[in-house]
Amino acid sequence: LGEDRYGRRYWWFDGPCTKPAEVSQQGLGRLMVCESDGGRWSFYERVDQLQQLQEWLSPLGRREVYLKAVLEMQQERLQLFLKPAAPKTVME
Repeated sequence: LGEDRYGRRYWWFDGPCTKPAEVSQQGLGRLMVCESDGGRWSFYERVDQLQQLQEWLSPLGRREVYLKAVLEMQQERLQLFLKPAAPKTVME
């Protein structure tokens, strides 16, 4: 999908190779992140994490502007495969 200012590369994986109409795919997709050294992977799995990433990306950096645009163009599709946002907890 693109890179951020630290050279981390972002990849999208839908999940199992089935058509979305066949089974519910929600929660099976992953937005994978590969560190710039290529040695460590992490992932985003929930809609709220995707939103936080989009807010964090800088509108000034060439790489991040591109990544943010790609994520926005694909947002509806990505949200179909990501888990719903984590429930908010109320602190007393």
